[in-house]
Amino acid sequence: MQELEAHYMDGSLATDTRLSLSENDLPPGTEPMLQQVRQGTLSEIVQGEHRTPDVDEIVSWVRNCYRKNPLIGDIARAMFVINEDLVVADSELPTPDEVLRDLHRLEKLKLDREFFVSSTFEGRPCGVLFRRSEMVDGGVLFEITVFGREGLSGKVGQLNLQLSSTRPEPFISMCTEEGWVRFEREYAVQVAHIMFLLQCLYQYKKYLYPVLPLNSIVDNRKDRPRDNPYLVQLITRAYHGQVACTRVRVDIAIVQPRDIDYALRIPDEDISRFITHARTTDILLYEENGALVMDDDYIVYMACRALGLTRVKAVIVGAFDQPLAEVMEVGGRELIPPIGVTRRDNRSRRGSVDKQHLLQRKVTALGPKVSQSARFERNFIELCQLLGRVGTREKDLHRFLKQHTQVLDSHVAAVYSEVRIGKYRADLVLQYRQSDKRVVLVELEPHSAQIFTKRNSQRHKVTHAVQQVQDWIREIHNNASNLPQWLAGNYAAEGMVVIGRSKDLTQEQKDTLMIHNAKSDIKILTYDDLLERFQRLIEVLDKR
Repeated sequence: MQELEAHYMDGSLATDTRLSLSENDLPPGTEPMLQQVRQGTLSEIVQGEHRTPDVDEIVSWVRNCYRKNPLIGDIARAMFVINEDLVVADSELPTPDEVLRDLHRLEKLKLDREFFVSSTFEGRPCGVLFRRSEMVDGGVLFEITVFGREGLSGKVGQLNLQLSSTRPEPFISMCTEEGWVRFEREYAVQVAHIMFLLQCLYQYKKYLYPVLPLNSIVDNRKDRPRDNPYLVQLITRAYHGQVACTRVRVDIAIVQPRDIDYALRIPDEDISRFITHARTTDILLYEENGALVMDDDYIVYMACRALGLTRVKAVIVGAFDQPLAEVMEVGGRELIPPIGVTRRDNRSRRGSVDKQHLLQRKVTALGPKVSQSARFERNFIELCQLLGRVGTREKDLHRFLKQHTQVLDSHVAAVYSEVRIGKYRADLVLQYRQSDKRVVLVELEPHSAQIFTKRNSQRHKVTHAVQQVQDWIREIHNNASNLPQWLAGNYAAEGMVVIGRSKDLTQEQKDTLMIHNAKSDIKILTYDDLLERFQRLIEVLDKR
């Protein structure tokens, strides 16, 4: 978890907190709860010892959280990655009327993917973690976690807030001991603690998008794009309802920056700082002479290019004729991305020779350098999430393991799927180097399947799977006529059955599997065994 390690190493795990009030001005009971939550969690990691865990201990603990429950893993990671805590007195929170009047705007505004707010509710300090994601069929989902001082080791509340004009209900889903309970908006807004969370959310919106008097906004940049009266007039007409705005997905290759000289002069550090927000920020465009022109969001555009994105979300102001643009929504001025205000003075100079080449070289150099460890980390979390969902199908796991064979074995040379072997078909075949002359035949079973009966004997599904693999091995030894060419030639064949979860096993059942695997060429592994193998591989790469 390289982003987690980076935050730890720069000291931000315990110190980087930005307050809406100075600490001296905080009223009694208002605390920066992110620090408290972290400290409580760090104490749990070292099991009460009087020391601070090192980065390896924290990363390992977060990974184990993912293995046990992907939701807890997401929460644990966010607690150590977020570097900002908005602390606000309950008396300064927006009124319920203000929240309800303007809450719908949060469906369109681009808030951070994860953020933290500290306040007090009924005299008790509360820390609230918000995790924002866009829903497939429109709207946004806020996953809300409420902490006390003890962090994850204490009592934690979990709610989901759904803001969608196309699917407004259920408005709130709350996790209880009996499972998830859904509340419609009309009832939810009357519940005091739900309204408190909505107030915290809206307060963060006010912090991120403050209302500024027009006379306080002064563009004193010494380096800026060339004036564009046409775009100013177009936006003015959109605000008066005279032209439409259309939110689209579009290939970034057909977007042309109007002032490429200015794009080349943007400081690298400004672009790098915006890369984490680029995927969720719309680019403002207009059509001119048959081309889509960008002349308002240069940093967003450059960050998207640096990330290597091929398709981006954008808002086109006015009429356009672009058959390749995927229309997501048609509306008015409410679709126009908010104006960004900065206090930095962007100054840099570049030559003017071969500008398109310079532009490409600039964004290529800014692209994030993703290590193998970081890629494996994302794969690890994705597998945890697949295993954590009841609805995950066997074919979903098959597809994942086929794409990410390092989960099964990091030394494999090639992997083949749905391999015909005699009169059978193997789910996966792992082929090693030719000098090894070895293959492993893999049978995949559901992660929800039980391995043992109540009397601790293997279930029929397990013995049948083992028998299947034995049949495949026999066909290879007999050199069956329809073997693929790459499998012919005296291969040493072994087998693997992947089924169920270790967390469903008793220690006696785990010992039984260990004895079986020590004696047999056909191993019975759980999906948790694969996660453990994969985690050890990532830890080795971390140290490198």
